[in-house]
Formats: sequence, structure tokens, C-alpha cells
Amino acid sequence: LHDALPISMVSLDEPAHARLRKPAARAFSVKRVTAMIPAIEATTTALLDAVTGRPEFDLIAALAFPLPANIVFALMGVPERDYPQLKQWCGYRAALGWGRPAAADQVEIATNMAAYRRYLRDLVDAKALDRADDLASDLLAIHDEDPGRLTRDEISSILFSLSFAGHETTASLIGNTARRLLEVP
Repeated sequence: LHDALPISMVSLDEPAHARLRKPAARAFSVKRVTAMIPAIEATTTALLDAVTGRPEFDLIAALAFPLPANIVFALMGVPERDYPQLKQWCGYRAALGWGRPAAADQVEIATNMAAYRRYLRDLVDAKALDRADDLASDLLAIHDEDPGRLTRDEISSILFSLSFAGHETTASLIGNTARRLLEVP
């Protein structure tokens, strides 16, 4: 079962989706979200400082994608050194979900999706041994209370869903907002 790829949380219908959404929502406490504000501000400042003085830059690549992705990955408990790999996997996931990959690319995408899922399951296993102040550890605490209520595979499924959906919508919002502000200042 450890090597099996569980169904993604976003693919579940009610009541199964609600059963996983409830513990995930519990882990998003007001305290945790409020505590993220300094990290969000610092990350935004660092990303904007990197493009200061440039006459032109790609807003999506410079800010809209990395800002929410980095914040979500940090929230989940992903080590910063692994952010580039998760960003790459998210690209494969977008290609799989929204694209029309050529037959020659499908094996590469599927192989990367399996590695992505395995990484998140390994992250959950590592967090089980070394807890921290992050979402994965909070979800494991819920698992500890009642292992039947939330399994480790379900925790990795929540992280799989969040690692993609948790930043894609915000990246689009930032890009669309900037575009709209440029059109109608």
C-alpha cells in the first residue's frame, strides 16, 4: 500500500471529500495563517527586490508563481531545497490536467507524477519521525488521535492537492489583477 498512488483529494465526491477537507481545515487555524504574514511579506519583498531596476520582467515567473508556491510549500513543511523540484512537478501536473500531452511526453509526465506522489508520502513519513510547526505535522497529530479518521496516505493526498491547488489559483489571481490594473488604472 505504501507504493500505491491514492486518489487525489480533489477527485473525491462527497462525503469522502468532506471527510478529508475537515481535518485539513482544522490544520489551517487562524493562528497558523496569521503567523504566515511575516513570511509572505518577506518572500514578496525578496522576489520584488530581485526585479527592482529592470525595465521589463515576467510578472508570472518573477512573482505570481513563486510567491504562493513558496508559501504553500513552507506551510506544508517542505524543505526549501526541494521547492524547485515541487515546482517542476507542478508543471507536469498542469500539463497532465490541462494540456494535451503528446504520446511521447505521457510516459515522462506519468513517471514524474509517481515521483511527486512518492515524495509527498516520504515527506509524511519523515514528519512522523520529526515533527515541526507545519501542516504535515498538524495533520499527523490528527492521525495520532485516530489513525482510522485520517491515514498517512490520506495526509499525502491532502498535501498533493494543496501543493498544486494551493498556489495555482493565487498565481492566476496575481497575474489577472496586474493585467486588469494595467488595462484600467
